[in-house]
Amino acid sequence: MRLATLVSAGIAALSINVLIAGGGGATKVKKEDIPKHLKTLTSSPNAADRRSAVNAIADLGALSKKYVVDAVEPLKKAVQADSDPGVRKSAARALGQINPDPTTTVPILIEALKKDSSMDVKLTVAESLGMYGKAAVDALPLLREFGNNFKDKKDKNQSMVVKTAIGNITGAKKK
Repeated sequence: MRLATLVSAGIAALSINVLIAGGGGATKVKKEDIPKHLKTLTSSPNAADRRSAVNAIADLGALSKKYVVDAVEPLKKAVQADSDPGVRKSAARALGQINPDPTTTVPILIEALKKDSSMDVKLTVAESLGMYGKAAVDALPLLREFGNNFKDKKDKNQSMVVKTAIGNITGAKKK
């Protein structure tokens, strides 16, 4: 059992190093590029460029929160106000992955779940809230209400996203 854990950890570390080094066709992610990505996120008129910047920030933030501390506020603003739903969705996912202070981030995600016009954004926000676990307990009533939108069999995937988020917050096991 211990050997399997060590092997898994070694493979994960190798995978991260390959990603950072740009191996396997992955984009090279460097902490030195964060200011460039922040500038793109906050000032580019091109939504695809802003999404790409958010994704680069999220990739680096998933490795270490300390690399992207300066990106948290711009990501929150992107969730709240970017004109492009793809950017809002990517920013919501990034906040879930980076998992910054829940006392300031969870309320922003809850507000996005309430008010965003895009169902894709709302589903990603629900998923991100689930990544906060018990720290997102205030989102449970809204998540349950949101989950009621997916009662048809054709909505099975969306329903699963919401149920998983609720389960992650409550600590309930999947049935």
